[in-house]
Amino acid sequence: MPRAVLAVAAIIATSCGHADRDPLQELLTVRTMSAEDSARRLSVGLDDPSPRVRSLAAGLAAENAGAAALGLLLRAAQDDHPDVRASAAGALGRLNRSDAIFVLSDLVHDPSSLVRQRAVQSLGVLGHKSGAGALSIALQDREPQVRREAARVLARLNVPESADSLISALSGDDLETRTWAARALGELRSAAARSALQEMTKSSNPYERAVAAAALNKIGS
Repeated sequence: MPRAVLAVAAIIATSCGHADRDPLQELLTVRTMSAEDSARRLSVGLDDPSPRVRSLAAGLAAENAGAAALGLLLRAAQDDHPDVRASAAGALGRLNRSDAIFVLSDLVHDPSSLVRQRAVQSLGVLGHKSGAGALSIALQDREPQVRREAARVLARLNVPESADSLISALSGDDLETRTWAARALGELRSAAARSALQEMTKSSNPYERAVAAAALNKIGS
């Protein structure tokens, strides 16, 4: 075969190889890199035109980018695409850094309910009581799944300052949110919640009545 033909074939093979490359699979190679090299590669990934690639880059940052992780996730948290911001919110919970709470507290106001829910979940993973203010805001969210998650997390954190928001949640329209709020108030031994919990014991739902009664039992007379 003439050399010119071989050369053209090599060029075609090379270009096809580039076309067949999977950017998602390439991004996963950061797991074998140093933190510094990984951070550089993830930074490039966050500029990719594909939201799927940017989402993966954000998701990989917490475990692979070392000291650069928070900065990368700050960028991802401001992305135009909600999937990227949701991935960043989830990764921030895995950072185990208290300064991630400030970013997550902002994401509780995000236009996307998925992002808000992930932010609340990550505040629960971090477990810092300084996140209780953002969680109290999330208790008033228009989406029930966000309210439920916020009540669930507050039931674990046991923050007295959240009592007023939890009492307000007892009168909401979502059963799961109400019962988690009741549990949280029982853990807080909140005397101020007694009247609202007594009203809950009149519910037509036996589960709700039982949770309210258990909370009142913890609060005592």
